[in-house]
Amino acid sequence: MVVERLVAAILLAAALALDIWGTWQLGHRLGAQTDLFPRWYGTRVWLLEQRSVYDPAVKAGVFAAMHGRPPRRDGPASELDDFAFGFTYPPYVALLIAPLAVLPLPVATTLWLLIGQASLLAACRLLTWFPVPTSGPAARHFRWLVLVAVLWPPALANLIFGQFAVLVLFLLVAVRSLLLRARPLLAGVCLAATIVKPQLVVLVLPLLLVAAWGRPGWRRLWLGCLGGVALLLVAGFAVAPDWVTAWGQETATYARVAAPVSTVGLLLRLAPATDWTWLGTLLMQAGVVAAVGWLALRPVRQRSGGALPEVADLVAPAIIATSLAIPPLYEWNSVLLLVPLAEALFTIRQRLASAQRPFWPVIVVVLLLSGVTAPLALAYPNQSRVVWPLLVTAAWLGTRRLAARSSGSANRLESAVTNKEIPCERSVSRCR
Repeated sequence: MVVERLVAAILLAAALALDIWGTWQLGHRLGAQTDLFPRWYGTRVWLLEQRSVYDPAVKAGVFAAMHGRPPRRDGPASELDDFAFGFTYPPYVALLIAPLAVLPLPVATTLWLLIGQASLLAACRLLTWFPVPTSGPAARHFRWLVLVAVLWPPALANLIFGQFAVLVLFLLVAVRSLLLRARPLLAGVCLAATIVKPQLVVLVLPLLLVAAWGRPGWRRLWLGCLGGVALLLVAGFAVAPDWVTAWGQETATYARVAAPVSTVGLLLRLAPATDWTWLGTLLMQAGVVAAVGWLALRPVRQRSGGALPEVADLVAPAIIATSLAIPPLYEWNSVLLLVPLAEALFTIRQRLASAQRPFWPVIVVVLLLSGVTAPLALAYPNQSRVVWPLLVTAAWLGTRRLAARSSGSANRLESAVTNKEIPCERSVSRCR
C-alpha cells in the first residue's frame, strides 16, 4: 500500500511538472495574444504609472504589443486598427489582476493559464459532488466529466487563450454547490464575484435572487450578493475615478466594432431570404429570455415554501437562456454550458444504469461531436458558434423530460407501495 501511494505521488508530481512546463511553453509562445494581456497591461499602467486603466495609452500599448506597430488613425486600415481594444473590462478586475501585473508577462500568463486549468477541474469536481438529479460514485463521475470537459471546444478555447469565462464557470458552479448545501451567504459572495464578466451573468444573477425571495436564508443570499456587488463597484473608483463613463465608452466602442451577436441573432442572420431588423432580433431575443425565464421560475416558485437549495436548479436554465439570447456569442463563453451539459449527462447515466445499459457509448458520442465541431470553429468561425448552444439546449431539455418522467414514476410507485396496492417486496429499493 505504501509503495502504491509513493508511485502514485511520483506520477502525480511528474504530471504536474509536465503540465507546468507545457503551460510555460504555451504562455511564452502566445505572448500578447491572450485575453489576459490587455487586462495585465492596463493594470500594470495603473500600478506603476498611476494612470487609469482606460487611459488611451493603454489601448495604444496593447495594439503595439499585438501587432508590432502603433495603431493608424487614417487610411484603409483604420477600422481594423480600431479592433485593438484596451482594458475593456470593469475596473475592479484590475484588483484581481494586480498580483499578476507586477510579474513579467510570460510568468503572469503561465500562472493565469494554470488558474484556468484549476478552475475547470474544480468546476468538474463540484459538479460531480452534487450531480443533481442523480447519484452514484463521485470519483467515477469526475473522471469521465474531466475527459469530456478538457476535450470540449469551448473549454479548449479557455485553456489555450486564457479566457475569463472559465473563472465565471467555476464561480457559478460554486454558487450552485453552496446553494445545495444551504450556505446562502457564501453563495451570495460567489454570485457577486461572477460580475468579473457581467454579460455572462446578466440573467443568472437576477433569476437566482428572485427565485430565492421568501425562502429560508434568502436574506443572507441577498446580503452576500448585493453587498459584494456594491463593494466591487465602489472599489472601481479607486482604480478609475471616472470608470462609469470611461467603461461605458470602451463598451460602446467594442459594440460598434465587434458587432456582438447572440445565438438567436446569428441564426436569424443565417436564415435564407430573410431580412431581420435590429428591432425584430431584439424582440426575438427578449422572447427567448422571457420564455426560458418563465419555464425555469415556474416550478421553483410553485414550491415557494421549499428550501433554498431548490433555487440551484435555476443555474443551468439561466445559463442556457444567456447563451441563446445575450450577446456576445463566442466559443469560449459557451464554456458555461458545461453545467447543463453535465446535468444532462448525469440524467442519461442514471436512466441507463436503471436499465442496466452501458454509459460509455454516450461519452464516445460527445467526444466525437467535440472532434467534429472543433475544425468547424476554424473553417466557419462565425456560424459554428451556434452549434454547442443548440446541442446543449436540446440535450438538457430532453433529459429534463426524462427526469420528470422518472420522478413521476417513482412518486406513483411510492404512493402505490404506501397504499399497499403493490407488495413491498416488489419495490425493495423503495421500502428500504
